[in-house]
Amino acid sequence: MPHVERWSNPCNNLLRGILLLFAVSSNFLVIFVVWRNKKMRNVTNILICNLSASDIILAGIILPQNLHDLSHEEDFHEGPLLCKVAFAFPVLCITSASYTLATMAFERRNCIVDSLKTQITNKHCKVIIPCVWVIAFLAATPTIIEFQVVDQQRTEGNQTEIHQACNSDMVPRAFVIGNGIMLLFVTYIVPLVIILYNYSRIIHFVVQQTGSTGDQNTTAAPVNSTILKKKMKIIKMLIIVAVLFAVSWLPYFITLLIAKSTGSDGSESASSVTFMVKISLAAFSTAYNVVLYVTFNPMFRQAFISIFMCNRKKQNKIAPGSDLDTQNRAPETSRGYHGTVNTMVHTTSCKP
Repeated sequence: MPHVERWSNPCNNLLRGILLLFAVSSNFLVIFVVWRNKKMRNVTNILICNLSASDIILAGIILPQNLHDLSHEEDFHEGPLLCKVAFAFPVLCITSASYTLATMAFERRNCIVDSLKTQITNKHCKVIIPCVWVIAFLAATPTIIEFQVVDQQRTEGNQTEIHQACNSDMVPRAFVIGNGIMLLFVTYIVPLVIILYNYSRIIHFVVQQTGSTGDQNTTAAPVNSTILKKKMKIIKMLIIVAVLFAVSWLPYFITLLIAKSTGSDGSESASSVTFMVKISLAAFSTAYNVVLYVTFNPMFRQAFISIFMCNRKKQNKIAPGSDLDTQNRAPETSRGYHGTVNTMVHTTSCKP
């Protein structure tokens, strides 16, 4: 088939392989640096590790399986188990990632806006993370039920052949459409609303605090300038994370809902442009987070450099003024600026 040959040429396969290899290895590296450095084991970084685990499953198991389907589009040879895994595990990983991001947004807002309230701790993460995966499994359960390996007859000329396919032909159409609508709301819209709400609260708070610095005396000006830079860095990362999440997964859910509502089930031709766009965006979503961590988070940047430089002694050193250094200091205060400075110094530990 020409479409299969075009998408399966060696250059395209090499590019996909490099992207997936980068996604898997870089996310493993994220987990490794947090595990290796005790000073990085805060709530935000633990949640980041859970996000990396979802990306590893998606980039290391699911996407390679989807790309493998290009080699035998006419038949599904993998059996009933992989049929369910191929369609349910993406839902599992996407739901886990989306609610992990929502939890991170809530935790950051709690740290920055409501810093005097009870904060999420590492012990809380032992409950939160399993709950996230339970929600993800429940969201994926209808998809596990929906997809099955079925025999299909295909007639070419005077010959009739039996081919196997992994689709939802054996379940009622109402179930398929209902599952698509449920996935759109539960896996995408609900966590996205939580993310946008919490980030908008943070941005509103930071803008208010920035405006209030103009009323302070000049003695606090150097401190205010440093705090403003930290605020702007937080805002940039929060906006980028939210936008990239929305952009990466919106086409997936739109095409899924359209396919199910028009009589298909989302198991479109592996050689179609739609399939390849979804695969490309999914691969991108598993790789961009690590780039953001290194760009915006001095803790990860310092830990990664330490590993690549093979200098273990530097692993336990903390650069003055870094997030790790700020975490271990007592809250700073400045005459005439006590409340704002105290709040914003605490927020640096909430930044991923």
